[in-house]
Amino acid sequence: MAFTTKLRGQLTNSSIKSIPEEAVEFHTLVEVQNRLLKEYDENKEIFDASDVSKIVERLSYLRRFAQRQDGNADKTFEMVKNTLIWRKDMKLPLMTDDVLPIEFYDLGSGFIHGTDFNGNLIFHVRAKYCCFSDKVNKAIQRFFAYMLFKVTEISIIERKGWTLFIDMTGVSVTQFDLAGLLWLLKFIVSYLPAGLKSIILYNLPWYSKPLMKVFMTFIPREWKQIIHIVGQKELTKLIPNEFIPCYIENPKLKYNVAIPPEAKPLSKIDVTYYDTEREDLVDYFYNILYKIK
Repeated sequence: MAFTTKLRGQLTNSSIKSIPEEAVEFHTLVEVQNRLLKEYDENKEIFDASDVSKIVERLSYLRRFAQRQDGNADKTFEMVKNTLIWRKDMKLPLMTDDVLPIEFYDLGSGFIHGTDFNGNLIFHVRAKYCCFSDKVNKAIQRFFAYMLFKVTEISIIERKGWTLFIDMTGVSVTQFDLAGLLWLLKFIVSYLPAGLKSIILYNLPWYSKPLMKVFMTFIPREWKQIIHIVGQKELTKLIPNEFIPCYIENPKLKYNVAIPPEAKPLSKIDVTYYDTEREDLVDYFYNILYKIK
């Protein structure tokens, strides 16, 4: 009962639909932009200056937000405003590729790789390496929020959509993280502009299927239309073989994610970006996740 109530509260009234890019009126974008700049002029602390340059001053970015809000100026303004406030609170504007620790890249729990058959960029998540814990929740959420904004920004530049591909292979009963999944979906609904075209859930473990059946019952129709629960045969109809990571065929293999040249190990990184103790992050990566690799 508590499970279904939580789903109703967080997802039933949520929307991920978006209208076509060309349906957004230019004057709507200008109105939203002017209102956001006015907010910033009146209170320089409300948004991060880099986000004003990257998001508010770029009509292509604002257009994606407007697509999520049916081209409505008031709703678009509120969504962008709330997103910018949240991003500053989460310190996302301060983050760059080399602020993420080498261990995150080495683990390969979340990375951008290839396109699906519809030309959408793919953000890959290896769920078995994404078991959150109370001590590191803030940091892991920021890692993934940063990466999801990154794939969104690439999709805006390349004028593409993007696909979320979650590999559930090897996820044990104790690792199955419903709270983490709900956080991810709520984050996408609340703060990401238009662009998400598909969610692929691959190789669901047997014990999660009853939960997913309930999950699918209580989510809006528009969510159901983009969620694909697939096995290997169905996966090859959605993603070209060259963009299916090697660990899909052999879970013992590791996909080597490119590590930015300036990235540092946890022992040297500035953890103030994550509001998390260094020792807790080290324990998370080395004593928990690396044991199940």
